[in-house]
Amino acid sequence: MPHLSLGVLGPLQVAIDDTPVTTLESDKARALLVYLAVEADHPHRRESLVGLFWPDCPEPVARHNLRQALFSLRQAIGDHDATPPYLLISRDAIQLNRAGALTLDLAQFNTIFRTCEESRSQGSEDPSIRAARLEEMVKLYRGEFLKHFFLEDSAEFEQWALVQRESLHQHVLDAHSDLASYYELHRDFQAARRHALRQLELDPWREEAHCQMMRALALDGQRSAALAQYETCRRVLAEELGVEPSAETRELVEQIRTGKFKTEDESPSSIPTAPIHNLPVSLTSFLGREQELIDLDRLIADPECRCISLVGPGGIGKTRLAVQAAQQHRAGFAHGVAFVPLAAVGSVEAAIAAMATAIQLYFYGANDPRVQLLDHLRRFERFTAADAELRGRRHRFHIGDEPPKVTRYVAEALEG
Repeated sequence: MPHLSLGVLGPLQVAIDDTPVTTLESDKARALLVYLAVEADHPHRRESLVGLFWPDCPEPVARHNLRQALFSLRQAIGDHDATPPYLLISRDAIQLNRAGALTLDLAQFNTIFRTCEESRSQGSEDPSIRAARLEEMVKLYRGEFLKHFFLEDSAEFEQWALVQRESLHQHVLDAHSDLASYYELHRDFQAARRHALRQLELDPWREEAHCQMMRALALDGQRSAALAQYETCRRVLAEELGVEPSAETRELVEQIRTGKFKTEDESPSSIPTAPIHNLPVSLTSFLGREQELIDLDRLIADPECRCISLVGPGGIGKTRLAVQAAQQHRAGFAHGVAFVPLAAVGSVEAAIAAMATAIQLYFYGANDPRVQLLDHLRRFERFTAADAELRGRRHRFHIGDEPPKVTRYVAEALEG
């Protein structure tokens, strides 16, 4: 059975049994194939397709163009002879046949991404397994979505492609960042540099990637190279964005310059990480709750307040309120704000794993994970207290609708 493969991560590639398809000459036919493959979860009505690809044509002309593009596409990929066919076509709609012999690199990329996100939210993923999955994911990314492919007369298709491009770009940057942190913590500094460098190839002004490169170089004994990386970072930020490096970056380079950066015999968890900001993204604007936000502002500003709990019946918006308050105060914490989902927590060990995942801590060696977590949090407090503007700030944990046993698990995990 012929196998159709489609690559959209990078320049468009279409092949049948590893032989490139060269007869698909129409850009509209190529775009139609890409769109149907990426949006394969539902059928697409013909009127929506003609509006997407031929927005400026009269409807009869646009429908004729769609039939011609569809005919050209089916001829090029051998859809008439495929069993089952690659496309499901009716009088009203067209859909890619998921039962057909077809692979799409973006589908593989998204499957790995979703698996990593689900495991992270459940706090159940082994760091080495996650790293292996992320390595597989970034290998699929040959370049930006549909690189060098454009439809100048279809603004709606271009907007759709732009959304895909930007989302995937961010996903792959985050994956390389996670991998650089993982390898740094496991003292594979060459691999850490490789993933930091890949981020800078994709986004030259990504300051956190410059910091990862500086740390990996310094930890590998290449202090001069680390200092040169800082100068590169400073120049790029000035030329491209007109800004100076952040206070955290300047503090890092000063530690490297003065030899006060982490020594070789310290444990990986003592390494200061980039600020953590994993708060859920709200799809709607936050309205009301002014008094509750004022009360939370006061409590968060109180250095003696170690824990804030929001309680009340389910569904009244406790989590949304907590996320909004955290969002408003995220700039006030040098090491960021972490959101720890606890819905799947069923033990102290699971609570420890969930918190470690949220703050990007990877356990190492045979040491007790609970001890490693507490040591990591204490180091965050020490680094934060060194900042005069943030002196007195402490970590705070929000507990919302979780049952009492989950609260107990968290409390036991954080004892000491």
